[in-house]
Amino acid sequence: MVYLAWAKVIRALMRRPLSQEQRFIRSDVKDFKELELNTGLHHGFLFKALKDWIVPAKNWVYRK
Repeated sequence: MVYLAWAKVIRALMRRPLSQEQRFIRSDVKDFKELELNTGLHHGFLFKALKDWIVPAKNWVYRK
């Protein structure tokens, strides 16, 4: 059983994500334009923690 777990770890380490160039070569996309937006919010542009659900979640965690 331990061998199977190590085999999974080794396979996961050997798999590497495709580079942007490899991904472009393998896709049907022939042209693209890359945009970079800097809002200064880091991941905050996707996620904003609201007290309405953070406070109850923290209370639940600390009760456990």
